[in-house]
Amino acid sequence: MRKIFSVILFAILLPKIVLTQNIIPASDTCIQYYGRWDKTDPAGPTHSWPGVYIYAVFQGTSIGIRTDDNFSYYNVFIDSIFMQVFHGNLAGVNSYILHSGLPDGTHTILLTVRGENSWTKFGFYGFIIDNGRSLLPPPPKPARRIEFIGDSYTCASGNEWTDNNTAPPNDSYSNIYLGFGPIIARHYNAQYQMTSRGGIGLVHDYNGNESENLPTYFNRTLFYTPDPQWNFFQWIPNLVVISLGLNDYSGWNGYNAPIPDEDAQLYRMKYHDFMATVMGEYPGANIVAVAANDIAWLKTNISQVVTEENAMGHTNVHYAYFPYYEGGYVNIGHPSVATHQKIGDTLIYAIDTMNIWQPYHGTVKPKITQYPQSPFTVYDTSYTLNITTDSYATMKYSSQDKPYAQMETTFTTTGKRTHSVTLPCHNDVQYKYYIRGIDIYGNAMDTSAIIQFTADTTKSVVHWTSIAYDHMHWKSGKAPLGNALDTSVTTHTGTVKTVYYKNSFTISGFSISKTYTLTISGNDGAVVYINGVQSKIINMSSGPMAYDLLALQSSLFSQSFSYTRASGIRLLQEGINDIGIEVHTASSSNISTSFDASFQDENGNSLLSSGSTWYYYDEGTVPPDQLMNNTTGVAQEKNGLVPVKTKLYANYPNPFNPMTTFRFDLSTQTHVKLSIFNLLGQEIAVVLDGQKEAGSYSIQFNAAHLTSGVYFYRMETGSFVANRKMLLLK
Repeated sequence: MRKIFSVILFAILLPKIVLTQNIIPASDTCIQYYGRWDKTDPAGPTHSWPGVYIYAVFQGTSIGIRTDDNFSYYNVFIDSIFMQVFHGNLAGVNSYILHSGLPDGTHTILLTVRGENSWTKFGFYGFIIDNGRSLLPPPPKPARRIEFIGDSYTCASGNEWTDNNTAPPNDSYSNIYLGFGPIIARHYNAQYQMTSRGGIGLVHDYNGNESENLPTYFNRTLFYTPDPQWNFFQWIPNLVVISLGLNDYSGWNGYNAPIPDEDAQLYRMKYHDFMATVMGEYPGANIVAVAANDIAWLKTNISQVVTEENAMGHTNVHYAYFPYYEGGYVNIGHPSVATHQKIGDTLIYAIDTMNIWQPYHGTVKPKITQYPQSPFTVYDTSYTLNITTDSYATMKYSSQDKPYAQMETTFTTTGKRTHSVTLPCHNDVQYKYYIRGIDIYGNAMDTSAIIQFTADTTKSVVHWTSIAYDHMHWKSGKAPLGNALDTSVTTHTGTVKTVYYKNSFTISGFSISKTYTLTISGNDGAVVYINGVQSKIINMSSGPMAYDLLALQSSLFSQSFSYTRASGIRLLQEGINDIGIEVHTASSSNISTSFDASFQDENGNSLLSSGSTWYYYDEGTVPPDQLMNNTTGVAQEKNGLVPVKTKLYANYPNPFNPMTTFRFDLSTQTHVKLSIFNLLGQEIAVVLDGQKEAGSYSIQFNAAHLTSGVYFYRMETGSFVANRKMLLLK
């Protein structure tokens, strides 16, 4: 195919399809798709990773396409000859003629996306050919497959631009087809897939943003969204070429100062982790880790990763590098077309010295790298065992030490590097389990990992977000709060990645018809919990929260949230309400957090004012869990404090379905009866009837056997009677 060194734009809009033309749907089996395509809708496959391409054999004198894409630029090859660069000029699904006046006969068409388009998706809706003509079965796809994983170098960013001092005005000057990846693939007559994006690295992007790293996006069918996930099984490469590190180097300011050893260690650790993911998804594939531009730091660390992988028995991991080509760069430091050819030639020479095209058969037995330290205690009727292995494996367990093949039970979630299974527990019973695994190559562990634990179902674990958690031993101070690097705050917390805050406020005359407003300000990201339930997320990714989880970006925020019938009013309750907030920084190297909050009712009355005193935990970890005795409901870290007076609190949640919790205080030892009544005043359930010591109590009630409606609950002691109303909604 002829190389492209200039941009020729050619796009003709067809306002409608006339009778002399035939639309071939995108679902036609004669169309070959390459790269990551989302075929959820077969009539309109979409793409957002760079470098995807389409191939077909057609009959007739003309060829056109139907596409929903007025952003991407495409190379158009007919009969292996470059014809033009196509760029759609209309939004929505439209029809375009690509070429006409061809000799009547059989022709081939190849469309290749030239640049990056990862911010959204673009659809292909089929070909347009002469009426009465059809597509013909194409030749088989090349047997060899190569995946290129990298950054803007791999994306051939601006490689057809001619100036190194400025960036090109648009994406038309990028031509991945003439990037080093497709050059290598064509040399070996291989299919290729470009899993790459400009500005990204293994750990962070060129600005040091740790949420922007290639491993985060690796399992996505479409770059910009986590769903649907890519089905790796449908396309397993023979060779994976990884060229990541330029943006890690830049993000750590490597061009201006030495990179600290701890950052180099983090880079190598992330590289090993990503290697394990790639090897797990692509059994039998060979991997080449590439150091770019003769940067000594990259060469040192990447070659060390490869040496360590080889020492672990992973002989399918190889090392290569390419030099810096003086004068061969455009688009502010990116390789030109000629330089991409040189990089391709350099890597082809290196690949030729490796036994790349023979499938790798691993011989290293899997190892369990993380599992609970024994012995330990479980405070529940079940325990979810989570373990991690250094490679993809299938795990089994048994109550006796046996070879893997003889173990009776397979983990519920297994097959990759994280594995879990839920084990039933009975009070005061000791458990001992043996665990073994087998990897994707059939290598089974020859020794067992052992876990031992005892179940104590008389106690419950209380997380810091719970309304029952005792945070009174935390530090306290007036808002605004922030770490010691921030001179504008009133109270200085520790310089840590995440700070945890707790407070409470009281609502009188609570009603689900009212509106309550929370206003929170600070930087960089935050998660809000109301009465133990996650309520709001600010500038954070969804999913499980952890101390090391970074905010999506570094920015100040000031946001207000309304709690109404449509947006979380059921999290609130009459009386005392608990609020917990965790504030996360956006960078592990540039740590900065700040925080303040207020809560108002719909009349503007302040239930929790800005500048209030908050309890906070800044120890560089998640606050430790506490234990609560299930039989009494008294938290074990209450330090023996006795309530001043007996009190019945509003149940939570309310309305509820089907579980709710009753809380009450006893100022002295007494007999307590807690009962449920219907609207007729009939007692329909007794929650508690017995002698209790002075203290604070929390008791759950399951109303699964009751119908929806209003109920009353009453607490009676020797000298105290209180009634409250609750609403069951099913």
